[in-house]
Amino acid sequence: MSTNTVEEELTEAERTNQTRNKGKPDGLFRACMDEIKNSHSIGQALRNAFIAAGLLTDLKSYSEMLSQFYSATQVLEERIAKSKKQTDGEYKFVQKILTTVDYNFVKGYEADLEELLGSEWKDKSEAYMTDPAKEYQERLKIAKEEELIAAIFILWGPLIIGGGPALKPKVQKAFGKDATNVSTDVIGKGRAERRMAFINEFDDLLENEGLDEDKKKALFNHIVKYSGELMNLNNDMMSAVKESPGMFKRFTAAMSLVYGLFASKLIKSS
Repeated sequence: MSTNTVEEELTEAERTNQTRNKGKPDGLFRACMDEIKNSHSIGQALRNAFIAAGLLTDLKSYSEMLSQFYSATQVLEERIAKSKKQTDGEYKFVQKILTTVDYNFVKGYEADLEELLGSEWKDKSEAYMTDPAKEYQERLKIAKEEELIAAIFILWGPLIIGGGPALKPKVQKAFGKDATNVSTDVIGKGRAERRMAFINEFDDLLENEGLDEDKKKALFNHIVKYSGELMNLNNDMMSAVKESPGMFKRFTAAMSLVYGLFASKLIKSS
């Protein structure tokens, strides 16, 4: 990994902290960001390692990684669609988020995978499924409301408020504009407003709902806890990419450096 890549990682970490600070001091958004801090740093390092190893410009590797996040997001959005139809209050907090933050990233993933893999993209994408992706799917299929909220934070958040859109130019250069559909709804005019809507929706989620303090605290803590666990699954999915053996060797070498740097940071901060 080059010195420039490390510098980009530090700059990105600073940007992440700036985004974190846009949430309320004692709010849910900051708490979730703090919970995923270390895992998010690893996730950023993984992404930089992908770039350094060339995996984001290799069709098979990129298609495999995209398939992992598509599979998890597909289950999440299926659960969200069902929650919209509930009238018994079981999913009232998911429904509250959706009043201002309502996306369909699955259609973008599917369009990109079809562009990358052709007419048989569904079968090819399914063949790419790794164990972490399967675990993610099974977990979301039976997830209760607090875990679905955490999944929205972890699977939608990077596309809405994170560095996901920054990858679009690299993907477009490698595979063409028609392979960047997953970013369509989160780039361009109004992006700052969309980011703040996401942040504010999480901070306001449990407010003015008539919850007693014990119930509110329990829901708050569960969402934060699940956010951390699902962020770890995100990283597991990225680490499980195995296509293009030659590039994978370079990726493994890059990740050895990344984890060494990350471990040294932890030692210095302890």
